[in-house]
Amino acid sequence: MADQQGASEKKPERKRSTFTVVTLTGMVCLWAGFYAAVFVGGIIYHVFSRVGLVAGAFCVAGMVHAAMTAPRSMRRQVSRRRKAITFGVVALVIVCVPAWIYWPDSERWRPYRFDEELAAIEAKRAVPDEQNAALMYERLFPRVELEANDPEVFREQDYSVASRPWTSAERPDLAKWLDGYDDVVVELMEISRVEACRFDVEGQVFADIGPEISRRSKAFKFCFRVLLASANRNIGEGKIESGVEQYVCVLRMAKHSLQRPTVLEFYRGFGMTTSALRAAWRFVVENEKGGELHLNLLAEAIDTPDRWASDWMDILAVEKLQMKNLYGGLYEVSANGKIRFTRQFMSIFGSNEELDRADKYAQKMAALGVALFAPWSPETVGTIIDDMYQPFARLADPDFNWDRLKEVEEERSAEKRRLHGARVLFWGIGMDSSDISRFHRSYMRDVTLRRSSKLMIGLRSYKNELGAWPESLEEIKSLAPPEAFIDPLNGGAFVYDATEGGFKLYSKGPNGVDEGGRDERPKPEDENAPDDVAIWPIPGKQDAGESTAALKVEHEALDSNEAGAHAE
Repeated sequence: MADQQGASEKKPERKRSTFTVVTLTGMVCLWAGFYAAVFVGGIIYHVFSRVGLVAGAFCVAGMVHAAMTAPRSMRRQVSRRRKAITFGVVALVIVCVPAWIYWPDSERWRPYRFDEELAAIEAKRAVPDEQNAALMYERLFPRVELEANDPEVFREQDYSVASRPWTSAERPDLAKWLDGYDDVVVELMEISRVEACRFDVEGQVFADIGPEISRRSKAFKFCFRVLLASANRNIGEGKIESGVEQYVCVLRMAKHSLQRPTVLEFYRGFGMTTSALRAAWRFVVENEKGGELHLNLLAEAIDTPDRWASDWMDILAVEKLQMKNLYGGLYEVSANGKIRFTRQFMSIFGSNEELDRADKYAQKMAALGVALFAPWSPETVGTIIDDMYQPFARLADPDFNWDRLKEVEEERSAEKRRLHGARVLFWGIGMDSSDISRFHRSYMRDVTLRRSSKLMIGLRSYKNELGAWPESLEEIKSLAPPEAFIDPLNGGAFVYDATEGGFKLYSKGPNGVDEGGRDERPKPEDENAPDDVAIWPIPGKQDAGESTAALKVEHEALDSNEAGAHAE
């Protein structure tokens, strides 16, 4: 009787239809296949870290097991024991994850930085404080009121004052304003006499465009333009001694900018060098009052050696450090030296802003995924980045074949895959082959302009002695250093043509083909466009004078070079 009663009380087991079983099984199999495909793709493209591989393997194994056992599991009722286990796991996750997110840190943590490497770079560049022009600039810059004065002085109608000689009678308003900066001009001339200029190296990728560094760069450029405008006024008013002395100081300021080993600062230095040299060329070629003493002063201020090998290795060291610190943001270090994956996700991108409670929790949650896609430790990151940049060291070789730059880029890309999925976070940051090609061409163009300046001084010395420009560069072999006759862009000679009452001088550019001094190549990879570098007459110069637009284009060499750097 009892057995019959128990049997009657037992609920009948509900069975799923065949259609339902097949449909649900198919859905599970599709999900399992999708996860397996994603996992395999991640392995092929080196997306997952070791932690990610283990976690992914467990997920795929679980999905495959579910797909294989789905038909049998769906035909029978789930036991109470399995329900209890499932509920317990879900409850544990629901409790543990929020507890981890809201649990307060007992220690103070900061983003991991490769400070020892930064210290080594600074130690290599160190000079005594009294021999460091950068410290003198830092004391001068607070006296330069950029916001109040810069827009008023260098508007479009004023570009000419930094491009050619002028007089106070032509621009009395500007002359009066410039007189107010006499003390700044005097101090700039004193600072420029100091050879070394060592601003602090910034180890962070985005530091160069930060507010403080940006303001310093603007102040430096502003001071450069003020000094150049003052030099042009002195030349225009016949004060040759003062004008040439200030030209020399402007050239030294351009050299100061080239002592900070970053691509952006070099681009700024290239622009300053171009502006300073073109002003000096006008004096050398067009002004008959210049004597041999003035020419010698200018010649001494212009460097001609090609220092690409050492400069590139210095730039590479800083670029490598910045990339290490960028990826180092994936980790945090405590005051006691403990290291963990970051809990402040936005610090990876250099953000130091104070976060509200909700943002902190959101970032902490997002940081859970860092372990799945980042190398296990920052030391591993450092080793990988060293290997990434090792192929680029070959570019310092004077005999390097630049047609093989793509192969070097492929070697770096192969090493970069070891950074796993973390590399996707910083996609596009850092130099690639086209950026390096553009920078190398700009660097060699800068050397070309400096060497050609020695030729122009030699040409003027010849004319001062004999009363006419020479027929060829062979006639001034004794008036310029040997390296000045070698065009670093192609290893050949400069093109010189004597014209009626003057001359034409230009480089045949990287392709080594004489294209009449035309440069119409918008990008380095545009191999079919002319790529000559016009030196004299200065590009944009008109027979009957100079248009405002042409002067503006010339003067904005400072800004266009910076734009090229930001494009990287």
